[in-house]
This record gives sequence, C-alpha cells and structure tokens, in this order.
Amino acid sequence: GVLLGTNNATCIDGSATFTSLSVTLIGSGYVLSFTLGNATALSGPFSITGGTAEKLSCSAPSGCAGGEACLTQPKCQVQDKGGNPAAREDAQIALRVASYVVTASVAGTSTAGTTPS
Repeated sequence: GVLLGTNNATCIDGSATFTSLSVTLIGSGYVLSFTLGNATALSGPFSITGGTAEKLSCSAPSGCAGGEACLTQPKCQVQDKGGNPAAREDAQIALRVASYVVTASVAGTSTAGTTPS
C-alpha cells in the first residue's frame, strides 16, 4: 500500500503528532518506520480494513444475443475511496440500460434511377 498524507511532523515538547495519514491498500502486518537523524523506531503491526463505500466498479456483459442470457454477466464491486472492496453484504445494486445504439439492416431490393444529362 501507499502511504498518503504529510509524513513529517515537528517535535513539540519532545513529541511529534502526525495527522492526515492514510494507507491505500487493505492488508495486515503494516509497520511504520520513524526516523530522526540516526535514531529509528518501528511501530507495532497494524491492519488496514475497507473504508466506507463510496463508488462502484462494474464490468460490462459480453456475448449477448437478443432475448438470451449474456455469456458473461456484469459484475459490480462496492469500493471505498481508495478502490478497495468495501464490505456491504446487505447492499442491493440496481441495474438499468443507461443508453444504447440501434443498429438495423434492410432486406430487399433497392433500385435507383438516373436522369440523363
């Protein structure tokens, strides 16, 4: 995962408080490394869980023929701000056709006349 936010903090009375830090990828066993000159320290391990559901990532169906089930069905994943899966076991995602292009073919014979010049 990527560490986002301000990764430097000023010591005041011997302590530094970091603000607005976040990690982009869900996982466990993350450990932070702190450095001041030659002194270093490691945090204890911690985990990143999915955040609040904020968006959907959906695939398109394929292999569709009129009136028949598509060979590959669409699939949606509820994601947090970082694109990680967001736990929403109770979510009901609605589906509708948002737009389409009509293609048509014409059968039969077409004749065209010419006008002599």
